[in-house]
Amino acid sequence: MGVAHKLAEKSVKETKVKPPRYFNRELSWLNFNGRVLEEADNASYPLLEKLRFLSISGSNLDEFYMIRIGEIRDHAAEGDEERTPDGLSPAELLAKVGAAVYAMLEKQQSVWVRLRAELDQAGIKVTPPETLTEDDLTWLEGYFHEVFPEPKPIAVDNEHDLPFIPNKGFVLGVECESETPGAPARIQAILPVPLDIPRFILVPSNGEMTVGGHPVLRFLRIEDIVAFYADRYFPGFKIISKGLFRVLRDSDLDLEEKAEDALLTIKKRVEDALKRRPEGPYIRLDMEPTISVSLREFMLRRLGVGHGQAFVKREFMGISDLSKLIVSERKDLQFPPYEGRFPERVREHNGDCFAAIKEKDFVVHHPYESFDVVLQFLKQAANDPAVDIIKWTLYRTSKTDMGIVRALTDAAKAKKEVTAFIEIKARFDEELNLRLADELQAAGVRVEYGFDELKTHAKLGLIGRWEGGKRAIYCHLGTGNYHPQTAKIYTDLSFFTADDAICRDVARVFGALNDRRIPSALTTLANSPHGIRARIMQHIDEEIIYAKEGRPA
Repeated sequence: MGVAHKLAEKSVKETKVKPPRYFNRELSWLNFNGRVLEEADNASYPLLEKLRFLSISGSNLDEFYMIRIGEIRDHAAEGDEERTPDGLSPAELLAKVGAAVYAMLEKQQSVWVRLRAELDQAGIKVTPPETLTEDDLTWLEGYFHEVFPEPKPIAVDNEHDLPFIPNKGFVLGVECESETPGAPARIQAILPVPLDIPRFILVPSNGEMTVGGHPVLRFLRIEDIVAFYADRYFPGFKIISKGLFRVLRDSDLDLEEKAEDALLTIKKRVEDALKRRPEGPYIRLDMEPTISVSLREFMLRRLGVGHGQAFVKREFMGISDLSKLIVSERKDLQFPPYEGRFPERVREHNGDCFAAIKEKDFVVHHPYESFDVVLQFLKQAANDPAVDIIKWTLYRTSKTDMGIVRALTDAAKAKKEVTAFIEIKARFDEELNLRLADELQAAGVRVEYGFDELKTHAKLGLIGRWEGGKRAIYCHLGTGNYHPQTAKIYTDLSFFTADDAICRDVARVFGALNDRRIPSALTTLANSPHGIRARIMQHIDEEIIYAKEGRPA
């Protein structure tokens, strides 16, 4: 055992007495999202790019709750005392997460207040219906009757079940006093806010222009429209308070295999879990401060959400939806589009990826160098009569730009042996990947789904090509996803190689995925979770030896 291994083992043994040497996973992630939120305050960024970062911080935080919090909450409720490596019990961790989230939500609201003022000055306004002109209100009346479904108020009391509220769904809470003799003196009710209508409704232009000559864009929030017309749904009652609720549901897929599921494939279990996802337990409740205390407490009880996971939002609820205000009409408020250059090596070989790789391995740095080279590599293989084998992994890809999928299907239709390893457990892309799997299978591609208990994150492609009577192997290894759109903004590396040792290892990985076993006998690659740590420790030990010998380390 090397020095690095011994230090690591000692570190593990000291965990219980020295927890500060570890970062908590959940709290560390929240710190990361705090860095995303800080970008929304970057004065050097265009206005809509700052808004984009604010929106991303909101969608990140929503997903954090939907995936991470449910299990922690359940363990805390059961009185579980098992501690994390940094020494926290589930109850302690839940309390720390709640405090950190509260601080983050407060900062999101304050950032939104500042950005909203800047948006107003720039001619992008989120306005309440009460500020509209008579002409605007005439338009809104027609729009409301034409577009809005007939919302039915639902009384909330111990005699009525709450209606189904979807994940990220909004409801308007209302408290009314009767103006009709003999009717109940006071009622509480909720009005569901439609989810099939855009969150922001553009008001017809009134001709107003900005100083820079851009038309002023005025938006109404859908929930403000529902609240504006709320009294119409309660004839004979006077509304004394109203406010918005927003819910999040536990959306982590439960794939734990039960006895009755023993014969089900992983594909079938994912499909079944996806059917259950919309009905996951409520995990967080956001609400406006105008909601009465009695209605607030009633909703918390009925939804099963503790006070520690209920948050009051004073300015804007559903921060992730602010991305919808990034309008194409205002390119002047966004970063200019960036086009990565195509790799010189491939251009020097007139676009022949195989010739470029055969000359020498090369690395492509995305997005500064175009992801199109990856698509070209696969398309060239699909159309090359000398290619007879293609193996490819897919974790996430684009819903609209299906270049990778089309190339794989084209190759299969050309009678090549094509295998796609699709990760159908890729979070929130499960349905897309299931659909892609069916499409690929229909085209003649052999589809494999990997391990039940592990996700196949590896981004690997292998091409077998006959050259001079022998099969040559070409491989692509990447750090990102085979996603042409995100590759334009995420920083990742692509490695193209025909190196015999590396290509043999890639082939071994594909063989292991096919057999649903852990890859072994790898000489140049290492896989997680069963090999990377040992390989890193080995390299650290080598550097220690070099340093002791006075060599560069």
